[in-house]
Amino acid sequence: MELTVQHDVFTTEDEATALAEAEGLHAVPVDFEVVEPHEHWHDFEAATYIVSGELSITVSETGETCTLVPGSVITAPARMLHREASDGFRAIVGLMQEPSTIELPVGRRPEDLPTS
Repeated sequence: MELTVQHDVFTTEDEATALAEAEGLHAVPVDFEVVEPHEHWHDFEAATYIVSGELSITVSETGETCTLVPGSVITAPARMLHREASDGFRAIVGLMQEPSTIELPVGRRPEDLPTS
């Protein structure tokens, strides 16, 4: 799976939730406070539907940066090293696995990234 970004996909939180569920994902509404850019990775793939606010993501491997606004969806593979920055945003996070099975911390340190 590769990183994909789409804009103008939905207009309401209910639409975002319905889209995630139609993809077979667990739709979890999350309010994120200020996000400081630090390099990290996640041990799961996810689709993030931006409901309000703005989020910038920079992929460490390529240096590619994308800015997501309400109506945007980003789908990211597990173990993608990246940085996120935001003054705060609300999103529906679509997870392939049951949310209660995700190990904490969600943002893992770069030095803990498996090499295989």
